[in-house]
Amino acid sequence: MYYCILCDYIEVILFNHPSIESPKSARQTGLYYYISEDSINQLLFKIQNDTKFNINITLNVPKKQFLQTFKILSLKLYLTNLNTWFEKFFETYKWQFIQIDQKKTYNYIKHQIALKLSNTYKALLPSEFKITSIEFLHERIQLCFQAALYQIHTSNLKNCSILPSDVEHNVQNLYTAFFTESFDYFTAPQNLPSRPKYHHPTLNFSVFDREAQHAATFQK
Repeated sequence: MYYCILCDYIEVILFNHPSIESPKSARQTGLYYYISEDSINQLLFKIQNDTKFNINITLNVPKKQFLQTFKILSLKLYLTNLNTWFEKFFETYKWQFIQIDQKKTYNYIKHQIALKLSNTYKALLPSEFKITSIEFLHERIQLCFQAALYQIHTSNLKNCSILPSDVEHNVQNLYTAFFTESFDYFTAPQNLPSRPKYHHPTLNFSVFDREAQHAATFQK
């Protein structure tokens, strides 16, 4: 199994949010990212802080899964862990400030993590993505949806040539365009397997007649 750890790849973002008014003695925290790929027996998301209020964030990116679909896992999957950690973190962190907005601080941290998560996934994308063959309908659906996501992740949608300028550039519309266009290059198979034939037995309904010798009844 492919196993790669990139824990030496760390990015620091100083936490200096405009909603914070603090004395000079207040500690300025940082966001530290530890990123790995397909790490075995490791959580996809983990967050903790030290006594100096530095925030350590571990992201275990499922690279194999992502390259098969191009779907970026949403931060919503990790909100329970994030919320639990933030409540304890903020209770201590807030005391060094004269005034600090809890909601804005939380939203700032969440936004930074979501942005880093998205950029980490996008960095794994190949330089190009082309559909080279299609045999089955489910394959056509999957590949066209993947092409739509690739377009969303890598292109400047304002200059996108896939859709007309008056059509909203979203995944659904891009998928529809790729799906329709795919038939120009990969036609639907002509020799489809025949549908199975079902042989129904001949039933004798005379047993339900009232005068029948062995009439059916619902009485015990």
